[in-house]
Amino acid sequence: MGVADVPLLAALKSKMSFLNARNKVLTENIANADTPNYAARDISAPDFGAVLGDATGAVRAGKSAMRVSDARHMAPASVRGGYDVEEAPDAGGSVSGNRVSLESQIMKVAETQTDYQTASSLYKKSLNMLRLAISGAQSGG
Repeated sequence: MGVADVPLLAALKSKMSFLNARNKVLTENIANADTPNYAARDISAPDFGAVLGDATGAVRAGKSAMRVSDARHMAPASVRGGYDVEEAPDAGGSVSGNRVSLESQIMKVAETQTDYQTASSLYKKSLNMLRLAISGAQSGG
């Protein structure tokens, strides 16, 4: 089993990928704050608890890949990094028809950065624990 097969690390990596894609969309909103008729956009967050639960269930069942529970399920349309970008206009608007609130977008960017730092820290700590466990096993301890 490789490090990439550890469900917690895979879920954290997925979370960081999502947060990186979301940050790109939010910074585009800020960059277009003065563009006439521009509406803010955002990315829908996947349910990472369900992703982790599915991954751990698949590992317990001896399967390393995610499963589809129904043949009618489809992968979402990939727009940016596999995530759906949707219009999410901020309340209010300007004379130019622009629907971007800089304050709202900056708060979302700050929240996204905090979440990314948290996930990154957890990822690093998990890797350190794995290294410690492996080095202890190799030393016979």
